[in-house]
Amino acid sequence: MEPLGDKRFRFGEFELDCARRSLTREGNAIDLKAKAFDLLSILVANRGKVLTKNELLDLVWPDQFVEENNLTVQISALRRALGDSTANPRFIATIPGKGYTFLADVIEIGIPEIVIERKEVTRIVRHEETVEEIVEDEDPNVLGVRSALPAAPIDASLAWGYRWGPIAAIATAVLLITSIGAMLVAERFGWISSGEQQEFRLQRLTTFSDVGVVTITPDGNLAVFSRLEPGGESLWLRDIETGGQQMIRQPDDINFIGLAVSPDGRYIYATTFAENRVNPRLIRLPLLGGAEEEIGNIATGGAVSFSPTGDRIAFTESRSSLRQTHLYVSSPDGSDKRLVSAGNDGERSFPNFSVNPVAFSPDGNTIAAAVVEKRERAESFIVIIDPVNGSERRLPGGGWDMIDHVTWLDNGTVAFVAYTLEPYAGQIWSISTATGRTARLTNDLSSYSWLAAGGGKVVSVQRNPISEIAVAGFEANADRLAPRQLLKETGYIDTVAYTSDGRIIYSSSSSGKREIWRMDRDGSERKQLTAGANLAFGISVSPRDGSIVFGASEQGRYRLRITDADGRNMRNLTEADDELFPRFSPDGEHVYFQNGLNDRVLKAMRFSFAGRTTTELYPGYAKFPIVSPDGETVAFYFMDAAADGLWKIGLVPSGGGELERKIEFPRSVESRRMAWHPKGNFIGQLFSDGSRIGLLLLPVDGGPAKEVLGLGTGTGTWFDWSPGGDELLISTTQNTSDIVVLSPGK
Repeated sequence: MEPLGDKRFRFGEFELDCARRSLTREGNAIDLKAKAFDLLSILVANRGKVLTKNELLDLVWPDQFVEENNLTVQISALRRALGDSTANPRFIATIPGKGYTFLADVIEIGIPEIVIERKEVTRIVRHEETVEEIVEDEDPNVLGVRSALPAAPIDASLAWGYRWGPIAAIATAVLLITSIGAMLVAERFGWISSGEQQEFRLQRLTTFSDVGVVTITPDGNLAVFSRLEPGGESLWLRDIETGGQQMIRQPDDINFIGLAVSPDGRYIYATTFAENRVNPRLIRLPLLGGAEEEIGNIATGGAVSFSPTGDRIAFTESRSSLRQTHLYVSSPDGSDKRLVSAGNDGERSFPNFSVNPVAFSPDGNTIAAAVVEKRERAESFIVIIDPVNGSERRLPGGGWDMIDHVTWLDNGTVAFVAYTLEPYAGQIWSISTATGRTARLTNDLSSYSWLAAGGGKVVSVQRNPISEIAVAGFEANADRLAPRQLLKETGYIDTVAYTSDGRIIYSSSSSGKREIWRMDRDGSERKQLTAGANLAFGISVSPRDGSIVFGASEQGRYRLRITDADGRNMRNLTEADDELFPRFSPDGEHVYFQNGLNDRVLKAMRFSFAGRTTTELYPGYAKFPIVSPDGETVAFYFMDAAADGLWKIGLVPSGGGELERKIEFPRSVESRRMAWHPKGNFIGQLFSDGSRIGLLLLPVDGGPAKEVLGLGTGTGTWFDWSPGGDELLISTTQNTSDIVVLSPGK
């Protein structure tokens, strides 16, 4: 067994400290015998890999002859200690006829640098056969690449699959993808040439777990980033080589949603939102801190991109009332603003919120831009645009649900962060503008956001989610609640709901994909109900027969699916596209749902089981409909274009019609999660501001809103009331977010 030294691992609610030989659960020590501890350490260190019984016997009992039942006894002891089960394992799974594997996501903590084994990869393509030859080096701290044969073309059709394949293949696939992706980046940066071996590393630059957005100076020496602190967001500089850092802007009530550094390295251009998250501002401040000035005439929701000479910036702007996002070029002071490429009404747009969707090429002759387009299906791709005449060329590739961060590695290669729904995580890709070949540069258990290149380095924000489900007694007159944790695990939990018999249905990515799970009211008897649900948005349980309706993704389309109460008999409820966030009516005879996504046309709809008909509830721009407990009224978010263009809650009859009343809420509440209290007198709206999670109670008669706090920190993802309304069920997620740097080794 390779010595694990002082390594520490976190999985679910547990922490494993190899140096102290201790296992704790939420800070409480768990007693393990020596061999059980050795066995757990080996399984955790090799998570995702199937270890045979013989391998485990040799590692745990080296140079000893022991019978196989000794291993079985220790596995049973570990399952008891972890609260695991053989029927529905969270941590240790038995692979019949082979051995065991550790299932849960694992975070290695207290390690400032991501250590990647050094491998050499030679890919030989002959007809339809692919052969990978891996040669291990003795140095585990760096990754080197040497091409023994002329490089064969790597086609998208030969790319390794998504990270969630068969469990036995995860570790191998991740390692090979990382090696291949690293080789491609090194070649395109000019770090290696044919026949020349050179090393590079992926380094974790920070261990704060609270990084917001990031960019890099043109010389590659400094990372510029924001931190999410209790007093608001602050702005920092960090020396990539030495680790030295300094704060250049104190935390206050401001959200940084985009950063860029001018080519001369003198100024930071920061896109910001004030506390009300309305009307983004572009400000300029000196690199080392100082007086700020606002750049007028620009209202982008993302980062700007500089031309290499610094005389132009490219950016996107959204006209929400028209559902259009356009690409502009202007002088750095906002003058000479000129439209380069226009979006249209719901069919095509550029991402425009907390993104860097456009990037000037190193020669300044073109702009790479992310585009989302909806025709037969929603699809995101990269286009190369001439900033003078607006002509464009679409690059090959696609199948991504969203692309929101773009940069150039060199004049011929664009790197970007792309998302897929299964699993919904951002991974880094590259594409050659000459050949159209795509390569996946990361394929791991993290999600990446923000991407910037400078001085031969690339910076990104690496995010890892930890989710919880908690329950709290609820009284409408209380100012704070005291939630009790039912479940904590690595991954995303983004929907929770009570069943009519008091059990809990929730979505979880703990098995690798977002599936539907069920547990008892006290958090026990957890069971995965579905396999291959392709869960996307929303879960609701029928009060009549316990059937479950949910939004699912299917080849770029989003449809409503329904299962029996046990997760079986999965089928489509409707055959239309872009149907999401379903909610059963109190009698179970209707399903209310949203049609449309993002900045495209959004409609509040109702499906009736009788006759299998679909009805539009409101003629305007509306989303996320919920029905009152008496079944008489539907509430939904709508854009009040006739008044001030702000989002409000509208109420109409359950069968549809004109607005009966409007409910306003603070602009600072950006959540799109609401539910009707079972008594019917108010609507709850979940909100998060990074440092706290709360519930806004909105009386339907127009009375004053009330804040209820104490629901935790991080991001509130979903909530539901018990059938009697005396308990509140809530799911939350905290993302650890730190900067990683890809750079040549020394």
